[in-house]
Amino acid sequence: PPSALPSAWTLPAPQRPTKQPGIFDVGDSVHWKGADQDLPAGSLGTVERIFEKGDVEARFVVAGRAESKLFTFSPDRLCHALFMVGDTVHWKGADQDLPAG
Repeated sequence: PPSALPSAWTLPAPQRPTKQPGIFDVGDSVHWKGADQDLPAGSLGTVERIFEKGDVEARFVVAGRAESKLFTFSPDRLCHALFMVGDTVHWKGADQDLPAG
């Protein structure tokens, strides 16, 4: 007989080390706290280089564009990304575009 499967699975979130704000390492996923025509809000970047004076160079892939670009920011203008590319997420809300479940 077929087994009953739950309609939704709840899995624990992967445990990532927490980082102090403003402290970045090469490979960290980051967001810029600002937004403009070159780098819209929500763009995800990856830290590629930390300069001696503390500035952070990150490569951002901008939605809708084929190429990625390097940007340099002071560390106080960046924040760590809470989610990584490939993470499965579940929205706790619902609306006409995305129903509950």
